[in-house]
Amino acid sequence: MVRDYVLASTPDEAARLVSEDPTAIVMGGGTTIVPRATVGELNDRRVIGLARAGLDQVHRNGALTLGATTPLQVVAELDDVPALATAARSIGGWPLRTTATIGGNLLVSRPYGDLVPVLLALDAEVALAGAQGEQRTPLAEALEGNRPLAGELLTEIVIPGRAGTVSFERCARLAAGAPPVVSVAARLRREGGTISEARIALSAVGPRAFRVTGAEESLVGSPGDEAAVEAAVEAAAGSVEVVDDAVASAWYRARMIKVHVRRALASALEGEAA
Repeated sequence: MVRDYVLASTPDEAARLVSEDPTAIVMGGGTTIVPRATVGELNDRRVIGLARAGLDQVHRNGALTLGATTPLQVVAELDDVPALATAARSIGGWPLRTTATIGGNLLVSRPYGDLVPVLLALDAEVALAGAQGEQRTPLAEALEGNRPLAGELLTEIVIPGRAGTVSFERCARLAAGAPPVVSVAARLRREGGTISEARIALSAVGPRAFRVTGAEESLVGSPGDEAAVEAAVEAAAGSVEVVDDAVASAWYRARMIKVHVRRALASALEGEAA
């Protein structure tokens, strides 16, 4: 049974509680925490609830700032970041999206976390609050390690204004409600007929989402021709040791990585050519 449940009333109180007990479970919408508690997986653990902590605000001031407990349904309606909205709409149905949060989706382990590759492609940053105060760090750095953000509270996700076309591709066994085999996001920007900036990120194929820097490097400086795209696809496929699991076999997942990276790049290139 859970040792105790504390409902934080402010971001500062939530950050203090997390820094005092880094082993505590932080709960936003509860879509993954409540089932674990029900089956007894959280015995002798403190749960810190964020439902009343005021972390569900959305702000626009050059950058787009999303509070950590912003519901996925709100994200699904953000017209100014269509790839992120598309990724949010791919998750479950309306009842789940009104409860699940962007912060929870960002931190959940594979195979879930469809929003994260889009956030990585957009060079998102996260605001973290802990014993040393609040700081902002690139999302790619915050996700490093087996247990990111230990002793710190995720308060905001900040999406800077970035040029380029962002695409999102998701492979799953069912159109809705099924975990992804692979999710891919790509952002490309052209200057003078060549690709000047590239971001490619994968999720559902490793412990957490990650950028495929080798694939990005194969595209930068190229015209985005077939040879460069195929080099990027091969680099993405070779970036992770593919394993069998309950969602897909290693054989199938390896092939779907190539298929959906190729599709994401084709979509991003088409957007830049328009």
